[in-house]
Amino acid sequence: MPNEFRGTNLPLRRDYTESFDPETGWVKNWVWHGFGINEVRDYAAQYQSQGCSTRLSISDAKAELEVRDTTGEVTIDRWEVDAEQANKSSLTNPLNIDACGQDDIDIIGVMLSQGLSADDAVSWIAANGGGSLTWSGSAPSLRLLRRMQNNETDVEVDLYTLVHTTNVSNRYQNNVSDFGKGQLYTNAQLLTEVTDATFWIYPLPGRLVYKIQVLYNDAIVLWPAPSNYGWRWLKTASTERSAANNRVDITTIYKFYLYSLDEYPSY
Repeated sequence: MPNEFRGTNLPLRRDYTESFDPETGWVKNWVWHGFGINEVRDYAAQYQSQGCSTRLSISDAKAELEVRDTTGEVTIDRWEVDAEQANKSSLTNPLNIDACGQDDIDIIGVMLSQGLSADDAVSWIAANGGGSLTWSGSAPSLRLLRRMQNNETDVEVDLYTLVHTTNVSNRYQNNVSDFGKGQLYTNAQLLTEVTDATFWIYPLPGRLVYKIQVLYNDAIVLWPAPSNYGWRWLKTASTERSAANNRVDITTIYKFYLYSLDEYPSY
């Protein structure tokens, strides 16, 4: 005698659970069952179209559908302040520019590259469209020239970057990483953006806010900016990578440096 089952062909929910993890966000799980195998398959297809994983089990004319939804609309933020060292020409050192003056800096550059005296360098610059410069021959300029002639041509500087990674659902749309890229932020504009609770689930932590303010204050005092230069944060275009559980990692970098204000648009 064949088995007789009582119930409905439509899927009925048997269990539902949800969990949250700071690294991956929300995960939701459903278990549905029913006698209508085709109906349960259609239900599975609806979940699959929304990016959910499914598992269908069939036994004794009954179907059981397990659904795992990891597409929760949650952004998870990770912040880093990285530092590295780089060598820059002493001719671009703000301390030397401030002490020697831009005319002497330009003249020293030509003296070294062309092997000329100061007077000949002034004439060379004028003949090549560089304008009429005046060589002061000041003590700081002579010391700089002597150092560079002795191959002390570079100064080591700290380069800071603020790195932000957001882990979002693959159905996520707008993100602040898409705006302001390739533009220079003042320190105040940077801190306003990265501490705005409407942009991030976890805004920049207070310790890193303090660190950024200190390194900025040190820079503007110890390394005075020449004319048309400023200590700014350059926001880069973001990189995006698919991650586990139907999510995407979005990484944005803000680079702190003494930038020419003629070369980049301001935010």
